[in-house]
Amino acid sequence: MGEAGCTLLEQVAMDMWSAYIASVKLHSAAEVVFDKFHTAQHLARAVG
Repeated sequence: MGEAGCTLLEQVAMDMWSAYIASVKLHSAAEVVFDKFHTAQHLARAVG
């Protein structure tokens, strides 16, 4: 994608790994959106 492509991103869906989050924040102004699977997995662990 390069720098030009990264500036066009509005949202990026991903799991909750901190390295992914940091990379998106470093290279774009896109909003980070967590996928349903990993969100549900974290919630299940928190209440289970």
